Amino acid sequence: MTKLTIRSILFGTISLVSTNSLASYKVAVIESTEGTKEIKQGQYTKGIKRLNSQLPTANDESAAEIYVNLCVAYLSNLQFHQANKSCDTAVSHVTNLPSYKSGRRQVLASALNNRAVYKIQIDDYEGALKDFQQALKLKSLSLVEANAAKLNQHIQQESKLAQF
Repeated sequence: MTKLTIRSILFGTISLVSTNSLASYKVAVIESTEGTKEIKQGQYTKGIKRLNSQLPTANDESAAEIYVNLCVAYLSNLQFHQANKSCDTAVSHVTNLPSYKSGRRQVLASALNNRAVYKIQIDDYEGALKDFQQALKLKSLSLVEANAAKLNQHIQQESKLAQF
């Protein structure tokens, strides 16, 4: 088992176990939402409950941030169906925010990065590369650059192995 690293937009990190055999990938969490502390401490179920409890009263911007963190929490808890739904919803919510919203591009790049890491976990490398590329067009984030480079390297290695 390899490790994923959760990286907040404020650059705090934690590690979690992944079922994928690839090298470690980093995912972003939004520090300003309740439940983030639990996620960073590895208490995913508790974090998920706290995040979900905020959704009924959340405005669009807050909901987008909550879904970014739910994506990470479900992925970390190996609940891939829920991770998929939360990752897609995060991207959709952030995409629909007005373009003048402060930090929108960074949050969208982070949401796309997280969805790409989810796609790696289900072996959808092409989809993951597309999400990484879209994220990099929006905002140059070191975690996205590192993840994209790791995935490209992995794909090249698999391609060389397939030739034998």
